[in-house]
Amino acid sequence: MIWQQRGADFRLADATSDVAELPCGIYQLVLNPQTGLYVTRVSDRFEMPSSVYGLETAFKNRVLKTYRESSLLSLGVCLTGARGTGKTFTAKLIAEELGLPVILVGAFFAEMPTFIASVPQDVCVFIDEFEKLYRSREEDEMAGLLSLLDGVYKSRHRRVYLLTSNDRFPNINLEDRPGRVRYVKTFAGLSREQIAEIARDLLRDQTQLDELVQVVSGASTSTIDTTIALIEEVNIHDAPVSELVKDFNVRERVTFYELRRRKCEADGTYGKSEFIGEFRGGLQEYGQHSVGYPFVHGGEHMGDIESVFSSDVVQVTVTNRYMPKELLESIGYTVQDDEDIFAEESPFTPEQRRYVYQIRRLDGYRRASLPPVWDAAGAS
Repeated sequence: MIWQQRGADFRLADATSDVAELPCGIYQLVLNPQTGLYVTRVSDRFEMPSSVYGLETAFKNRVLKTYRESSLLSLGVCLTGARGTGKTFTAKLIAEELGLPVILVGAFFAEMPTFIASVPQDVCVFIDEFEKLYRSREEDEMAGLLSLLDGVYKSRHRRVYLLTSNDRFPNINLEDRPGRVRYVKTFAGLSREQIAEIARDLLRDQTQLDELVQVVSGASTSTIDTTIALIEEVNIHDAPVSELVKDFNVRERVTFYELRRRKCEADGTYGKSEFIGEFRGGLQEYGQHSVGYPFVHGGEHMGDIESVFSSDVVQVTVTNRYMPKELLESIGYTVQDDEDIFAEESPFTPEQRRYVYQIRRLDGYRRASLPPVWDAAGAS
């Protein structure tokens, strides 16, 4: 069998045509009720952004290495997670770097397994939103696909199957069957580091980066779509994130947490744990991108972040307003409501204003995750 070409359409046929192999590109699987399945070329390649922002490149490289350094005839990869978390994007990255013709399967075809088995060359088969096509299928309708994934159809040509799904296991017959699906990768929301990387590249007003990261990371689903859409909103309207997000179509992931702090002493030790207050809002998680940005909780600018010890423990140079009350009283200093929070005439040195803050979840916090700096002064 070889490919018979008519314009952008390619049909499997007897050796009466000079198209011996399907050229690399993106093809859609199509059914003609009279003549059966064929593929039509829809694009030379997937449209990809100029930067991948480090999104799951380690996993992508692992899949590629397995394909290139093994003799597997069938390699199945299932990418799962909520919409917009990057699973389809990652699948496209893998497909692009495989260097194979990609056949897109967008509908259920009973004849699909036989057709794919007959393809006389190595190909990548891409089934997006797999659960929509196969979740409710009867066992006999699944048999052909499972045999295809098992490599039962005898062929000397290799197949890579990329499946995306909103469910971890869109079909029970795929679970614990690495011969069918070797890898199952679950995509959660973006990390703060990934959100910050995208914002550093696309956000025009970099002074809003930290607040944008906080909003997106606190959303019910921290997705690529949400991140880029909010960045576009800020770039278009040139207004504060806090104002624009009020009418923006994104829900907050509500978390209850408390804030504690320790004084950084001159001898390198840390003072007693001090309770600051309880808060409700998107859970704050910090990374190295946070250094130099405001430390904001409960709508209050408490200080600037000097260093990050972990995702929930940071060193902050606090504003005059957040110096200990007794210390303010001892020097007769009163913070004015309209005072510049980092006034140059501050009576306190940066060393006096240095504290380590901890963000502590109130719903099942695990102390074991705290870095040594927090435990330096004993249990909190």
